[in-house]
Amino acid sequence: MLATLKRLHSKYKFHKVQNLLRYTRTFMGNNVGSWPDGIDGADMALRFRNVVLLAPHQDDEAFGLGGLLSAFAAGGSQVTFTWFSRGQDPIRVPEAKRMMEILGAKTHQVDCFPIASEPVVVEESIAVIEKLIKDVKPDLICVPSIFDSHLDHMRLNLAVDKALRSTCYDGMILQYEVWNTLIPNLLVDISAFINQKRALMEVFRSQLNLNNKECERNRNYIERTLSLNRYRGMPHRVDYAEGYILCTADQFLGYQQT
Repeated sequence: MLATLKRLHSKYKFHKVQNLLRYTRTFMGNNVGSWPDGIDGADMALRFRNVVLLAPHQDDEAFGLGGLLSAFAAGGSQVTFTWFSRGQDPIRVPEAKRMMEILGAKTHQVDCFPIASEPVVVEESIAVIEKLIKDVKPDLICVPSIFDSHLDHMRLNLAVDKALRSTCYDGMILQYEVWNTLIPNLLVDISAFINQKRALMEVFRSQLNLNNKECERNRNYIERTLSLNRYRGMPHRVDYAEGYILCTADQFLGYQQT
């Protein structure tokens, strides 16, 4: 089993190199250069009114795009949350529900944990995403970036690829950063929502080990994330920003194609 997982991981790493080369070609071909576009979080909410958020685990969305999610909530955008991990987790599920309460999301979206297994199952994920696209008809789908090194995040990217092809989705894709930084073509100013983002991250105390001095790893993800957000604000001289790759579905499929 371990050998099989190692071979699968090696395959994904090879695909990531291909994705990087393809993205670099698209990135430079669009004359984006090294200066990402900047937009206010409130303006993103005006632009995208019907959003599907895909996250491998309960907490990825808070750390990856908690500021933008707060902007969507404040602006009245409809966000459909879907996680691809254990639906029976006795700790993370209540934490995720609390996060949804803070955002003011509707109750029927809270219990959408479609895959009760670890790790992410690609084939089952495809079916979930296809159904979301057909039922919700989003104008924006948020997913971890092609640069993310977490195996579950890679698998979710593969599932999105397959679902986009089968449904002919023609909306936009927003790739967010969790475990690896990306090369952004869009920086979203979240300065007005930084307190809300901190509150969303603090909900997931089970992942932070804030009071466990014997923990072998430093899990102060909140301060690390806020440091990244401060850095992301530098190009446009704002206090805090989140970095994204905003692209069409066709561009996303171009990154993933082998």
